[in-house]
Amino acid sequence: TDIRQVRHKIVKDVPIQQTETVVDDPVQQIKRLMSEDQYGHAVRFGRIARPALVAASRAAPSLYLVLAEFDVHYGLALVYIGDVHDGVPLLKAIIAKGEAGQKPEDVASQGNPHSLEGSHRNFVLGRAHNNLGYAYWKEQGHFELALREFHKALFYFRTSDLLEEEANTCDNMGRVYAEMGKRIPAEKWIQEGLALRRK
Repeated sequence: TDIRQVRHKIVKDVPIQQTETVVDDPVQQIKRLMSEDQYGHAVRFGRIARPALVAASRAAPSLYLVLAEFDVHYGLALVYIGDVHDGVPLLKAIIAKGEAGQKPEDVASQGNPHSLEGSHRNFVLGRAHNNLGYAYWKEQGHFELALREFHKALFYFRTSDLLEEEANTCDNMGRVYAEMGKRIPAEKWIQEGLALRRK
C-alpha cells in the first residue's frame, strides 16, 4: 500500500481544533511546523493528532512507520521546547520497536535499503537516533551518549544514501566535539558534513 494513501485514510480520523490549520497529512503537517520553527505549535498539533495515529497503527501494524515518522518529529519538537521527559522516551520507543534488539548496522541493511520501504525505515530510525543524540547533547550535556547515537544514525543514512540527513548528523558530531574541546575531530566531521551538502 502506498504510504501517502495510508496517511490520507488516517487524516479523516484526526481531530483538529478550530484554531488549527486544515490538514491533508498529519506527518507532513508536523514536518512543516518544524521547518518553520513553530515548535510549540508542533507540540500542540502532536497532542491533537497522535491519538488517532496510535489507534490506526494498533488496528493495522503495517502503519508502524507512519506513526514512527510522526513521532520522530513530535519527539524532537518536545525536546526543542525543553520537554525532555516526554520527548526522549518517545524517541527511544521508536528505536526499541524498530530495532527489536538488533544492531543498527544489521537493521539498516535488511531488505532493499534503497526501496521506498527500506529508505523510509532507515530515514525514520536514523532520525530517531539523531534526534536522541541531539537531546543528550543540547538538553542533558551528555556528549559521549550523543556521539554514540549520532554514529548509530549514520549507519541508516549511509546505507540508504540519505545524504542530507548524513550531512546534518556529521555537522552535529562536529559541534559536539567542538564543545568537548577536540578540534581535530570537530573540524573533520564539520568538513565532511559540508562536503555532503555541496554534493
